[in-house]
Amino acid sequence: MIDDMKDQNWLKQAITISAYTTIGRLDKLTAALHKALDFGVTVNEIKEVFIHLYSYAGSPRSVRGINTLMTVLNDRKERGITDDLGKESGTIGDVSDKYGIGEAVQMKITGMSASALKSTGYATLVPTIDVFLKEHLFCDIFGRDLLSYNTREIITIATLISMGGVEPIIQSHYIAASQLGVPQENIWLIIDVMEDELGTEKVASAREIASKIFADLKNSKMQI
Repeated sequence: MIDDMKDQNWLKQAITISAYTTIGRLDKLTAALHKALDFGVTVNEIKEVFIHLYSYAGSPRSVRGINTLMTVLNDRKERGITDDLGKESGTIGDVSDKYGIGEAVQMKITGMSASALKSTGYATLVPTIDVFLKEHLFCDIFGRDLLSYNTREIITIATLISMGGVEPIIQSHYIAASQLGVPQENIWLIIDVMEDELGTEKVASAREIASKIFADLKNSKMQI
């Protein structure tokens, strides 16, 4: 598993891969994939990023990213470069209660109770989405152990910032990342890398939300 709290080079590449996959800049994605592989990130680790992105950026973007990775790997093979495939991801063994497993993961990530999650607006209006999220996203995808929850949150935040127009969701994921123990410096790293790649305007609202969330978290801790 990637040690996302130490390897800043990998984090930067994961952020960039997520961003350019989401917005469909395959030329930039190609360069990011080469760079990640040159850093020693394994093929399976990169594949796992695309598996995760499928749930947030959508399957068309994810599939195009995977196809781009195939092209990059073929190009490198033709140039005599052998990339490390790496270990395969493990999965949850007993999936007889996928809803319960997913619910437990969602509770851990959000810090919310089961009843609070069930009373969320989307869950009450469209309960089927709640089932899909718990059984597929939080059980099937988060249950794969090649990427940590922390790494997945970082990838998710980068994806949402790239997407734009989903500020309330970005805010909830800042809180989730903090709940999981992702250092604030890594959240700022996402925003800084995104600003370098996509421009100041693209990250302006994300930066503003982060400033407010972290100030609120600091104040709440001071009051305890």
